[in-house]
Amino acid sequence: MDFFNRRSLGWGLSLGMLVLIGCAAESKITQCNRLAELVNRLQAVQPPQSPEEIAVLATTFEGLRRDLQVIALQDSQLKTLQEQLSTLYTDVAVALRLRLKSAEAINAESQEKVAAELARLTAEEEKFITAMNKFCRE
Repeated sequence: MDFFNRRSLGWGLSLGMLVLIGCAAESKITQCNRLAELVNRLQAVQPPQSPEEIAVLATTFEGLRRDLQVIALQDSQLKTLQEQLSTLYTDVAVALRLRLKSAEAINAESQEKVAAELARLTAEEEKFITAMNKFCRE
């Protein structure tokens, strides 16, 4: 009697490959932590007080967006959150640059619009963080 037949060998190889693939894939928690590390970099950022600080903050958001885009994620829901956050950071950087231009032009109406847009984006970021935390805790 042949202990290893073709069928059992095929099943064994398939199972072994699945185990190896499963071990190589990052867990949801690991992927969440990678996103959280990037988002947490903003905690050290202070609100800008001068035009120079606004320019630095806009550059910071652009850098975070680039860093965010290179994070490789396997989870489809985390990829969606990653795309949303990337768009948000782009919008914040653009709004900050507009704030600089409106301040230079001394345009009060434009400054109010930009301030409202930044407030909206801040609220959107809070919703994003809440959604990410909820997903990552599940």
